[in-house]
Amino acid sequence: MKGRVQKNYIAVFIIGVLLIAVYKTFDNFGVILDYFKKLLKILEPFGWGFAFALLLYPFCMKFEKLFCKCGWKFVKKNRRGLAVAVNFVAVIGILAAIIYFMIPPLVKNIGDFIYQVPTLIERMTDYINSFNIVKIDLEYLEKLLSVDNLMKYVKFESINQYASGVMGFSTAFVNVFMGLIISIYVLLDRDRLKNIAKRILKIAICDKTYNIVSRYAKMAADFVYKYLYCLLIDAVVVFILSFIVLTVLRVKYAHIFALMIGSFNLIPYFGAIIATVLTAIITCFTASFMKGVWVAIALIILQQMDANIIQPNLVNNSFSIRPFWVIFAILVGGGFFGIPGILLAVPIAALIKTLLCEYLDKKEAEKETGKVS
Repeated sequence: MKGRVQKNYIAVFIIGVLLIAVYKTFDNFGVILDYFKKLLKILEPFGWGFAFALLLYPFCMKFEKLFCKCGWKFVKKNRRGLAVAVNFVAVIGILAAIIYFMIPPLVKNIGDFIYQVPTLIERMTDYINSFNIVKIDLEYLEKLLSVDNLMKYVKFESINQYASGVMGFSTAFVNVFMGLIISIYVLLDRDRLKNIAKRILKIAICDKTYNIVSRYAKMAADFVYKYLYCLLIDAVVVFILSFIVLTVLRVKYAHIFALMIGSFNLIPYFGAIIATVLTAIITCFTASFMKGVWVAIALIILQQMDANIIQPNLVNNSFSIRPFWVIFAILVGGGFFGIPGILLAVPIAALIKTLLCEYLDKKEAEKETGKVS
């Protein structure tokens, strides 16, 4: 009897301690959240490292298989290290080529464009005023955008905030650079990291759940890989084709417009429309109205070729999602997670669609089986 009473007291004591712990957790939730954010900030380079490693992993595997077939023992023995080295040399070479061939003309075009901005604004205001609907006072606009007027809005007492913004940018650059270095070690030690993750999962969950999680994780990785690489290849192809088209049409700032069209093409549906409209409008004022119309027609034809010929050959039916759900996924992903959310919205939506279809097929099959029995 006495032992039972003691057990009851111990149970009440444990429940009381747990309640106090839960109360203190919610009472200091802000402090805990701040510590959690600080921890995520510290681990940010590792996040970049794993992201770079995941992007380069398929190429490393291909080079590793290629080196495995080589007759030289040194190459065969050190195939992983050589594969990682070749990948990073290729990445550095591509970046160097882009900087050497693209940056100088791009900088020149941007400089010319900035120099032409006042003339462009004047032409736009004259064109809008010609309709006699809305009158824009150009002198007032120039005064409003003058340096002296803009300096009024600069708060020198908030110089610490501006400095922290610059420091934040430099910190992000350092984190990305450290992430590149970390990704090398992640790719070299990926087998050990995989085994550790598998062992932890097998201890934490049962075998059936582990098999389900493993299958869905492989499916998610496959979807993301296929989509991102197809999207990147498509953006490069569109950039090259649009640059050729704009150069043939002798459009000013062809480098800037082609880069904008290729970059905006990473955003499904919206990106192509926005880039085409902006390019056509600016061309109307920098050249002539008819040239702007020809640019719009040429870019619309190019976008239709991309949508009906290039993209279907790159992206298979696993991403055949209706436009409504693609737009919905992009808006939700972009609203919550910014640019990464926009880029990953479609593959995540495709994965959810696949899982939902599998679940519905399973339930319908169970229902049919129940009716037959």
